[in-house]
Amino acid sequence: MKKTLIIDCGHGTATIGKQSPDGTLREFDNNRKIVQVLSKTLTVKGYKHFVLFRQWLNEAMLTVPDFSLSSRQQVANSFVHTNNAKDYLLLSIHSNANSMGQWQAARGVGVWLHNTRTDLHFEASNFAQQLAIATQLPLHGQGVHYRNLAMNSPHNPNTNRGILADSMILEIGFHDNRQDVEMMKAANHAQNVANGIVKSLEILYN
Repeated sequence: MKKTLIIDCGHGTATIGKQSPDGTLREFDNNRKIVQVLSKTLTVKGYKHFVLFRQWLNEAMLTVPDFSLSSRQQVANSFVHTNNAKDYLLLSIHSNANSMGQWQAARGVGVWLHNTRTDLHFEASNFAQQLAIATQLPLHGQGVHYRNLAMNSPHNPNTNRGILADSMILEIGFHDNRQDVEMMKAANHAQNVANGIVKSLEILYN
């Protein structure tokens, strides 16, 4: 059964540390482009979806705030019908970083989860693999990662832990790795990401 997608465009235009060390790639701009293309692709493919704070997709908005994780959670949950939450999936679009302003060796695609459920791990692994294939970025580690799983831990992000539906944070490349940044700047990167996501949706939920 097709999932209804809830798409989160991570961070804001001025979030500290969310850009490449040379300033040529800003995470929010990259995330926004991916979400723009993903939304169009999902529509063409017949997937019902919602975008958190859809007004962010307007490129005329030069300054976009980084709304709190609890605010994102609240808006996401407003889209979910509690009696069939299993039919929804939140995907939070990000790029990763291993430093604050220095080029680093870490690179690749990873999916972050909020719990260790076996079925969710399997699904996240598929998303990581399909994104790696579509973008030609390597997997970061084994592809699936976990934050501190304690519900009161500041390292267990609210966007994941508080959403009524299943959720995944997609970290698509490192914006402090030179190779990843060049690949993320490519004109077809956003479409490649969208294609990888749709491929996983088709494999897992159709």
